[in-house]
Amino acid sequence: MRLWLLIGSISALLAVLIGAMGAHSLEPLMSDEGLGNFETASSYHMWHSLALLLCGLLWPHCGPEINQTKYLKYAGIFILSGMILFSGNLYILAIFGTNPLHLLIPVGGLSLMTGWILMIMAIWKTKKENR
Repeated sequence: MRLWLLIGSISALLAVLIGAMGAHSLEPLMSDEGLGNFETASSYHMWHSLALLLCGLLWPHCGPEINQTKYLKYAGIFILSGMILFSGNLYILAIFGTNPLHLLIPVGGLSLMTGWILMIMAIWKTKKENR
């Protein structure tokens, strides 16, 4: 679906932009632990931006007869929300050293895993001739 291609592309652009800001401008403000958190957030942000692109690229290969596209739709939703909860909260924790919403980081990780499971289900249910 075109929406996931657009969101994934914008998210990848933001991952590069935020990563560059962290490497060049914010590094002096962060502790060693903060730098580690920032690198983790940046890495997960970029990888899952690519996962959103994958949702869009897989869309035409899923047949409507079993409605696998719903799996890709929800995969994208879970991946996007996971990126916000996981990477977003890790970015805040890295930069400020504290984050009152830090308990949502594991929820973001679970959301990312759920997104991947839904993507697996969409691919698994796709007929051979559509692969």
